Amino acid sequence: MANCKKKLVSALMLGTDVLAFTACGNKDDAASTTKDGKLIITLGRQTTADPKLPKGDTYESNAYTRAVDKKFNVKIKDKFEANGDDYTRQVSLAIASGDIPDMMVVSRDEMKELYENDLIENMTDIYQKNASKGIKEAYESYNNRPLEDGTFDDKLMGLPATAGDLGPSLFWIRDDWAQKLGLKLDADGNGAITINELHDTAKAFSEQNPGGTAKNTGLALAPTLISANYGGSAYTSMGIGDALGAHPGFWLTGDDGKVVNGIVSSQTKELLTLLNGWYKEGILDKQFGTRTWDDISAMVVNGETGIIPGPWHIPDWQLFQTKEKNKEASFKAYALKMHQVRLRQSKITQQVISLLSVKVLKNPNLPCKLSTSFMAKRVMMQQQRQIIQRLLITVQQQ
Repeated sequence: MANCKKKLVSALMLGTDVLAFTACGNKDDAASTTKDGKLIITLGRQTTADPKLPKGDTYESNAYTRAVDKKFNVKIKDKFEANGDDYTRQVSLAIASGDIPDMMVVSRDEMKELYENDLIENMTDIYQKNASKGIKEAYESYNNRPLEDGTFDDKLMGLPATAGDLGPSLFWIRDDWAQKLGLKLDADGNGAITINELHDTAKAFSEQNPGGTAKNTGLALAPTLISANYGGSAYTSMGIGDALGAHPGFWLTGDDGKVVNGIVSSQTKELLTLLNGWYKEGILDKQFGTRTWDDISAMVVNGETGIIPGPWHIPDWQLFQTKEKNKEASFKAYALKMHQVRLRQSKITQQVISLLSVKVLKNPNLPCKLSTSFMAKRVMMQQQRQIIQRLLITVQQQ
């Protein structure tokens, strides 16, 4: 392995990971197949701290890998498994040593380095000939902007993945509490409330303590107040900032045409002034500034706060815990209106790059077939998850 030059070709899109595939020119073909002739692809696996896999499943053997095995006659084996910074180190070691898995998640900067060192192949023709109509239409829906991320010197070197707009940061409000206190929200039924309605609800929850706990607060926010992306907006003030037109932490074009970060805008100052007033009024958590993420999560589960800022997917990994502890708990999600009674959000195209090995190009259609297959399965799983979610949480979507 150490003496062979590795060539990479794009692209497999597995969820939102960036996968790099390598192949050694003098590698024995027999070593790349199983005894029954299945193609072996080694993977540098990016794991999570708590995967919660179904009983009996592992990273190497799960619904996805078994689907690949059955449909494409491909066996996936993990060369290494790591999470967070440790994964980044594993990738760096693999590239430095030349002992690179057939697939691994890489950043665009790493892809650029591979390109500049002539370690990846031109994907342009393969994409044009083999990409499915659905994949091409997906890129076209972004005006093909994601493809620019995989293009160097007018050559498409990777097949970027995309993510749909995450939408505005929502406010998940304990609907059982609102009903208990006789609060009427969203009179026009459009799924959005005003800042004043949010304030009044938080005040009612704080003063009347519908959860009946020894400690309660109207609204608990993380000390950082903002998030780098809307998918991570849980426990932040991003939704309020959007309603005020602040967009703190995001680069925007100002009224004068110059690029400015929302963190220094007059609207962000208005946001901080508003939150300061809520703090003095007693509806914002008195321990704001010292609460950790885990602290706030515990408060939500224990019924100490009933207004939870966060993205559309927060019931899937957080709010369900409240339902498990209290079967009567129910949430409704509301977007926050601007003063002009409009919704505002930042639209972000998240892009990642995927690479595929030379050995897989014995079947050049395989990359796009895998991409299409995984995309279809993700849609199916999302639909199933939404059904389960609705059984647990009352969600209002307008």
